Amino acid sequence: MANTAVELALALEGNRGLAAAFLPVGLEPGHTEQAAVAAAALSIFTRPLCFWGFAHGFGKPDPHVFCHLTTRLGLRGIRPEETLIVGDSETRRSCPCARFVGFFRAASSLLEEIQRHDPELVADIAVVDFSPVARDGLLKRRVPIIYGDVSHRETLVHAGVDKAEVLISTVPDSLLKGTTNARLVRLLRDLNPKAKIIVTADVLAQAAELLDAGADYVNVPRLRQAGDLLEAVRAAREELLDEKRAALREILVNRREVLA
Repeated sequence: MANTAVELALALEGNRGLAAAFLPVGLEPGHTEQAAVAAAALSIFTRPLCFWGFAHGFGKPDPHVFCHLTTRLGLRGIRPEETLIVGDSETRRSCPCARFVGFFRAASSLLEEIQRHDPELVADIAVVDFSPVARDGLLKRRVPIIYGDVSHRETLVHAGVDKAEVLISTVPDSLLKGTTNARLVRLLRDLNPKAKIIVTADVLAQAAELLDAGADYVNVPRLRQAGDLLEAVRAAREELLDEKRAALREILVNRREVLA
């Protein structure tokens, strides 16, 4: 990325007409000698629109920076479609396609499953939450977190939920503060009519309400739990509970979740 920045800066320096056609913005490099050279070359970039990636939990230039830059561009009246994004790969997304709206234990377990079984998907995930414990654990795993209250429309707009392809709320009403999943679904649907919205219900009657509110799928944890308990009862009757207990111990030993 440092080479890309230097080349872009030199190209603009050599073509004042091109340079005058747009307002350069960028990601300030920060760790290597090569990056220091790039920083000097990027003196033409507008500093208020630049930021240190590692301060936001990114160890290197990352497509997630688009979400942060969008807010700063918006303050200057610049729409995302009016920008040119320069990166080092045509295959990487300019913004995470999935948002965890709220992050608690179920989301922690889901992230663990993704890391184990579909690790490439992790790069397409961002989290919206205000838990400092979750923040530290997510940043260690290089999962970006937008710090804020999911019940506030401004937080969701800042988090870029309108650009996401999938929105996931795993926090049941009993744990949400200042909102409900039904209200949250209606707000998310208003901000992003095209997204696939997945939410959680801990009351059976609520599942239909959430579908009517605009959810594409409703997860009801107690139904999954009932299936697991039924398997345990059957295992007990067939003298197989020792094997099931051993399998559980193995799962617990190997899990490294954000929230234990």
